[in-house]
Amino acid sequence: MRFYILILLTFLTIDTTLAQSRFGLLIGGGALYYTGEMNDRIITHEKLLRGYGNIGVFYRLSNRFDIWANYMHGQLVGVDSLAIQYALRNRNLSFQTDIDEVGINIGFRLLGDHKGRQRKVVPYIFAGVAGFYFKPKVKLDGKWIDLQGTGTEGQYIKEGNYPKPYELYQLSIPAGIGIEFSLSRALALRVEAARHFLFTDYLDDVSGNYADSASLAATPNGLVAVEMASNNKDGNYPQNGEQRGNIKTKDSFTHIGVSLLWTPVRKGAAHTKKKKKKKQCDAYH
Repeated sequence: MRFYILILLTFLTIDTTLAQSRFGLLIGGGALYYTGEMNDRIITHEKLLRGYGNIGVFYRLSNRFDIWANYMHGQLVGVDSLAIQYALRNRNLSFQTDIDEVGINIGFRLLGDHKGRQRKVVPYIFAGVAGFYFKPKVKLDGKWIDLQGTGTEGQYIKEGNYPKPYELYQLSIPAGIGIEFSLSRALALRVEAARHFLFTDYLDDVSGNYADSASLAATPNGLVAVEMASNNKDGNYPQNGEQRGNIKTKDSFTHIGVSLLWTPVRKGAAHTKKKKKKKQCDAYH
């Protein structure tokens, strides 16, 4: 927290009388939520919101286009007990994972500068590509269990048509909208929301079908794998091949937050502009 306050104070004390640079720094944070097998709501439940922080570098390509590289760290959770559908509540699974994402985005400013002057409020849209790391887990008897390493859908069963262990490093496609508020020549506040479209359905460790319980119990993780695979409220383990998740749709997550954009001023640029203006004035006299 002290680090963020120090950065903010530095921004506010910068001399903003000089010309603005194309380069900038971003720092901010907000809320994350996940959409997938353990969240069937269009508008997510407030208990599924988690925080994130981000930091990045920014470059203004032109009057309309920006590009920025960004690192984000946050957390995602899913809980069947909050689902709307009874079948999901009865399934009674849950997960939690940290998210570390590095990406690059291109933004399009819907309004350009007005008569050579920077606008105070500018809406923008953006999209990009990113790589992220996740590791779903769940707490059992006070200990965190690594779900990917457990193989809840039979990933470590040697015989049979079971899926391979999923990769923890994945790609995402963030796309969203935002509004940039100019606070000074050097400082702006950006408010944005974006959906991160994923190429994996295992963000929550749930995707396909239930594995055979006897075969699952024979894997290296044994009874823990069986317990993590099914937590039905009725106490019965589903039949082999019964649907556990929806393999046809991929998971995703959304971020909603604010960032401070600092574009440092260029020393001497304002002085050069004043000299040019003075020469033009002298030419008329």
